[in-house]
Amino acid sequence: LHRLTTRVSTARATPKDLAAIGRTLKLLPKLKAKLAGHKSELLTELEAKLELCPDLRELLERALVDDPPYTAKEGGILRVGYHAQLDELRSMSKEGKDWIARYQAEEIVRTQISSLKVGFTDVMGYYIEITNANETRVPQEYVHERTLKGAKRYSTPRLKEYEEKVVTAQERADALECELFTELRERGAQQTHRLLQ
Repeated sequence: LHRLTTRVSTARATPKDLAAIGRTLKLLPKLKAKLAGHKSELLTELEAKLELCPDLRELLERALVDDPPYTAKEGGILRVGYHAQLDELRSMSKEGKDWIARYQAEEIVRTQISSLKVGFTDVMGYYIEITNANETRVPQEYVHERTLKGAKRYSTPRLKEYEEKVVTAQERADALECELFTELRERGAQQTHRLLQ
């Protein structure tokens, strides 16, 4: 706990570190109960000084997932239900990915091109890939974006519009989660004296 408190007070604590603080704080009530009622002056003094930090323990339990990642940039740190706006952005992002899968299935049926794939790259965003063998069946509204060796990539206004929603929702969710983690770490840092006690 001493090492973790140092990390949290210097803003170097990772999500795993905060979770470890929460787990340690969860053990303290049992320790305090074992120290209670002893006649030894030292044990009575230790029991009186033992700070349980129930507010911080409850906050960490409520906020952090059971097994958070090592870095805040990975996402997946905070529990569902901890922050309403984060839950909404995550839901929007997940629904967007589901929409992409449905869109691919619809386009396969509509175009009768069974090899049609909807993919994603950081450079192009979402695209529709059709092999050269099916080039004659490409609908007119498909906008040619890139030619590959055995296929061509296209986009549609509908796909680009939805991509904007999905990608920005995920980016905003990641940024918000990182911000909320930083706030959580700062709240832990404010408890440095109590944690050391």
